[in-house]
Amino acid sequence: SEGKLLEAIAAYRRRRERIPLGTALPYAELLQQVMTTELGFSRVAVTGELARWCDTVTQVELLAAEPDPA
Repeated sequence: SEGKLLEAIAAYRRRRERIPLGTALPYAELLQQVMTTELGFSRVAVTGELARWCDTVTQVELLAAEPDPA
C-alpha cells in the first residue's frame, strides 16, 4: 500500500552510510512491488549498485515505465 511505500522510503532516508545488499534489497523489492501493483507502472526494474549486486550500496535506484495509454 501507499503507507508501506512511504514507510520504506522514510526508513531508507534515515540511513546515510553504505547499506549491506541484504538490507537494501528488500526495500527495493517493496518499492518495485508497490509501484507496479498500487501505482500502475507497467514495469519497474532495480538498477545501479543493487542491480550489480555490490556488497554495499549508497542508494536504491529504480527505473519505471508508465503503462501504454492504449
